[in-house]
Amino acid sequence: MKRTNMLAALLVTAGSLLASPVSAQEAVGFRLNWYLSGWMAPFYYGAQEGYYKAEGIDVTLHEGRGSGVTIQLIGAKTDMFGFADSSTMMVAVTKDVPVRSVASILNVNDAGVISLAGKGITSVKDLEGKRIATTPGDSTTATFPALLAIHKIDRAKVTLVQVDPTAKPLAVMEGRADALLGGVSDQPFVIQAKGFKTEQTTFAQLGVSLLGFSLITHNDLIKEKPDLVKRFVRATSKSWEYARANPEKVMPSLKKVKSDFDTDHGLGQLKVMIALMDTPNTKGKPAGYHAVQDWDANLKLLKEYRDLQTNLQPTAFFTNDFIPQ
Repeated sequence: MKRTNMLAALLVTAGSLLASPVSAQEAVGFRLNWYLSGWMAPFYYGAQEGYYKAEGIDVTLHEGRGSGVTIQLIGAKTDMFGFADSSTMMVAVTKDVPVRSVASILNVNDAGVISLAGKGITSVKDLEGKRIATTPGDSTTATFPALLAIHKIDRAKVTLVQVDPTAKPLAVMEGRADALLGGVSDQPFVIQAKGFKTEQTTFAQLGVSLLGFSLITHNDLIKEKPDLVKRFVRATSKSWEYARANPEKVMPSLKKVKSDFDTDHGLGQLKVMIALMDTPNTKGKPAGYHAVQDWDANLKLLKEYRDLQTNLQPTAFFTNDFIPQ
């Protein structure tokens, strides 16, 4: 009898040991780059549908206050993972912030030129003689000189109207600016919500293609917990692959975060970003894949037009070690 009880106890113990890696959930903080937006739906959908839980991860998503802040928080190990503008991250790395991209989710940036419909701004040449609302120090303004240089436009022929980020749409609606530099996944929708029609063209369509947004983490986490990084990337890639195929189905996840979230508005934002997931170099690869050609081109652009000084190679900023095969 005692032997039977001992055997039963051993079987229970063994079963618990075998089950523990599956049932144990590691708490992970994930810092986004900005306030709740439609194109963040894949992350929330993946969390709510158990994609991260299936990987043994108890993820908590936090809204951000800009890519620069998110990068600093990850560099300080305040959160384990972050979502941030790839170019901003590259600049930070050259200033010794110890982070790296582990998944390049959006390989094309949504930076663009946005105007009211009927303004006739469809090319860089059309910007001559126009007033453009910009924000000093943001990535679109910093990259704008590259757009002018490539198209041989005299900088003196374009008037930059410097305003606060939230004031750019208002400047366009009130006629104080003919167009603005900003994200086509965001500011056209702000203007449209006020009853105006817009026209927008991305920098990529105009000949200057910047990288978009990446999943980043601290270099120490990559070294110390590579399996956690791999599982987190796998859940994130799965979330975005599902959203790519089913954008409408992921939108209700944002209602669970903010009950009055405008999902029609949000769906438009998400569809803009889904269209920017791939370059010709990443097409056909899993969501998150880094193409060295794209990162090399981005690095050269930052060196030439944003005064980035570094001898680092493109692979110093990312790794494909954790991308699902």
